Amino acid sequence: MAIVGIVFSILLRDVDLGHLLPWINTVLHYIMPLVVVADWLILPPKSRLTFGRAAYALVYPLVYLVYVLIRGAIVGFYPYPFLNPAQVGGYGVVALYCVAIFVTFLIVGGILLYLGNTLKRHVG
Repeated sequence: MAIVGIVFSILLRDVDLGHLLPWINTVLHYIMPLVVVADWLILPPKSRLTFGRAAYALVYPLVYLVYVLIRGAIVGFYPYPFLNPAQVGGYGVVALYCVAIFVTFLIVGGILLYLGNTLKRHVG
């Protein structure tokens, strides 16, 4: 959810969201990422998490990305403009966006993992 907030704020803030009601957008893309991060920091995991174990959380976004790119190439629809090669200047630019988001996942995930493991010891 932290990545949802970051990606939305940087890449999708000025994108037309169609029929999405403004309050839903605010809750989903701004409030919930903050709530989830606050929850993680206030009530950190009870057991120590390793980076390898946390990396399993990247499987779903990776599978989703592959699906979106394959489906988009077939039907011509991409759910986000930064994944549409026709809108951003080709698959090379799409790949750069994907790598940047992946690196953001690693950095933010690493920070939250470290804080969750560290705060656990002070709270519990």
